[in-house]
Amino acid sequence: MARIPALAEHGAALMGRAMLVRRSTPVPFECVVRGYITGSAWAEYKKTGTLAGEPLAPGLVESARIDPPIFSPATKADVVTTRT
Repeated sequence: MARIPALAEHGAALMGRAMLVRRSTPVPFECVVRGYITGSAWAEYKKTGTLAGEPLAPGLVESARIDPPIFSPATKADVVTTRT
């Protein structure tokens, strides 16, 4: 609370419940932990046999369980599309 004197009187109420943050520019990526091979992961696997560039066992079928799950970073699309 020393950094924001106006909040000093509220220090006890805010302690452990709030934090000071700064506005920033978002980094457009997402982190996905995949436990099943479906969606874009399935498309990549069918094409290259990999997921996030890492080789997977041959012969997997769509929606097969991946054990252990795999972390696969991805970029976010610039435009959101909707289905009608």
